Amino acid sequence: MEFNRDNDGGCDLAEVLFDKDDSSDIVLVNGKGREATFRQIYATVAGGKVYCILAPVEDVEGIAEDEAFVFELGEGQTLTVVRDAEMSGAVFSEYYRAIAEGGK
Repeated sequence: MEFNRDNDGGCDLAEVLFDKDDSSDIVLVNGKGREATFRQIYATVAGGKVYCILAPVEDVEGIAEDEAFVFELGEGQTLTVVRDAEMSGAVFSEYYRAIAEGGK
């Protein structure tokens, strides 16, 4: 999915994800041109790559209301869902540690 810069003021996605004062929703566009809006949960860098946890804002059939996904930021402001359970688990574990320590 690609970051919709038109809806987000032309900002760089990494800047939005790591701006502690910016908790605005992230609008992504899939290959078919359909938009999906996600709430920012957490962002981190691991192994030189940017990962983020995002949760769908709208109800999506087949997805629990409190479910969130780990995405990897790629070239051209694209986000790809991380399907590697170990990496996804590592990002969520880091997020839970940050919450326990009082971080974002």
